[in-house]
Amino acid sequence: MSIDSHDAELTIDPPSRVCVFVDFWNLALSLNADAATHGEQPWQLDWLRFPAWVAAEAARLCAVERHRHVGTFVYSSFNNGSPGQLRHRNWALNWLGRQPDVTVELRPQVRRSDRCRNCGAHAPPCPRCGYSTDKMMEKGVDAALATGMFEQFVDDRYDISALVTSDGDLAPVAEFLMRRGRMVVQAGFGQPSRMLRAACVATIDLAEGRDEIELRRG
Repeated sequence: MSIDSHDAELTIDPPSRVCVFVDFWNLALSLNADAATHGEQPWQLDWLRFPAWVAAEAARLCAVERHRHVGTFVYSSFNNGSPGQLRHRNWALNWLGRQPDVTVELRPQVRRSDRCRNCGAHAPPCPRCGYSTDKMMEKGVDAALATGMFEQFVDDRYDISALVTSDGDLAPVAEFLMRRGRMVVQAGFGQPSRMLRAACVATIDLAEGRDEIELRRG
């Protein structure tokens, strides 16, 4: 008995859609920490290959035979007062954000000043050396990443979410998505928080993919 080609096509399941969500500074800092742990110099990711590789690994760990990488969303921050941070901003917006299917969202960092725990007064610079305790910190990046994952879910953009971070603060959004039928795979260097690991269906150790995702020089 012959099978009509049109009917045969209807029986083939469409590829699973994979979105990659990246907490940039969490990724960069954990990469450096992992390299230091192994006594190595930090190495750089090849951002032309990295997103597609993460999507493919997430699909493999979810036992998906066919997948389609439908987008990568990178969340980062920068310090307006730092030349190096401004270079990062320009790279993120003018190069990374212009790669196919990559969306970058940047937030300015905010200044955090140490204050007296008793009265709340601002702590002055050290009277001996003049060192200031003021620090720049990220504000709103985790919330933006979680919101982005939720928005793409509401718009039915993906079946699998690859979450590139080790931050346990994002465990609740992973749990939310898993309860609603989306698979979430965590990716990072070293061990993620217990809460995040437990909330995800699988974990990708990016160090194991170094040969595939390291920037090749020369």
